[in-house]
Amino acid sequence: MKRSLDESLSRLGLDSLPLYQLHDPYGLTVAEAMGPGGAVPALIDLRDQGVIGAIGIASGTLAQVREYVDTGAFDVVLSHNRYTLATRTAGPLFEAAHALGMTVLNAAPFGGGTLANGDGSFGYRPMPADFAAHVERVRGLADLHGVDLAAAALHFSLRSPLVDATVVGITSTARLDALGPLIDADVPDAFFDAVESLGTPPPGVED
Repeated sequence: MKRSLDESLSRLGLDSLPLYQLHDPYGLTVAEAMGPGGAVPALIDLRDQGVIGAIGIASGTLAQVREYVDTGAFDVVLSHNRYTLATRTAGPLFEAAHALGMTVLNAAPFGGGTLANGDGSFGYRPMPADFAAHVERVRGLADLHGVDLAAAALHFSLRSPLVDATVVGITSTARLDALGPLIDADVPDAFFDAVESLGTPPPGVED
């Protein structure tokens, strides 16, 4: 962990970072990460030294992230593709994190592109039939209310009281240029009310 941080600091030309995250720790158990000589004690030590301002846990698997959140050792949690206009499976995780005073970062509000007016996969995986049908109902409501689906997906995260900051993946300057109008778009409350009336979304990403 310390070697990884040293490499990051060297590449960035910095002496410290405001946030450093334990990212996708699939190769070790939570007990190993939390135990003596593990990654988390190393992060806590670096935070105590002031080399890191805050430490976070960022992973796709909700059950694993919840274990880390429940330790109370982290300042920040990040989840992706699991709290969007079309799926809310990360909701209980975000609620638990807020109860512990953690900052919540919600990444991939477009579900890997599907809610950015794309189609096909969601969260980089094929969509189950019931979830694909739900996405189409949401898309239909966007058309009915005259709302751009991508803007609606972004504003779902931006307006949520469970989300402190939204992380959007940018792969080109064109996508960066397109982000501003989505942020500035007016998405009426009536649209979000209509989406809520659809009921609890089926899971779109398996954990």
